[in-house]
Amino acid sequence: MFMEAFNEQKPEVLDQICSPNFNWETPEVSMKIGETEGLKSLKDLMVVKWKSFPDIKYSLEDVISEANMISCGIIIEGTFVNEFYGYAPTGKKFMAKGLVFGIVDQGKFSLMRFCIYGTPWLKALGV
Repeated sequence: MFMEAFNEQKPEVLDQICSPNFNWETPEVSMKIGETEGLKSLKDLMVVKWKSFPDIKYSLEDVISEANMISCGIIIEGTFVNEFYGYAPTGKKFMAKGLVFGIVDQGKFSLMRFCIYGTPWLKALGV
């Protein structure tokens, strides 16, 4: 359902799969722990990305789960057509790979860590 939320631009799907105390982390954005800051800030980032990269798509490479932990290899692809956090658009297509680590508590995500690795994805955008 995470892919549905991101790829179909449906942030409301996250309300169904994330716990009230959901928290997330990524090197590209800092945030505070808490329901309003956690889930709201992830939804806000999603909206910014959809505006900057209207064709952005996330796909899964690998999924490994054990007990309450999930690890996924992801591929992110899109075209940089509108400003992104002060960076001017380049019109370039990009592809980046990363890892997502999740913790599930009582059937819902309580923590997600998004880590883009290899060449930083902003460099892949030409900024």
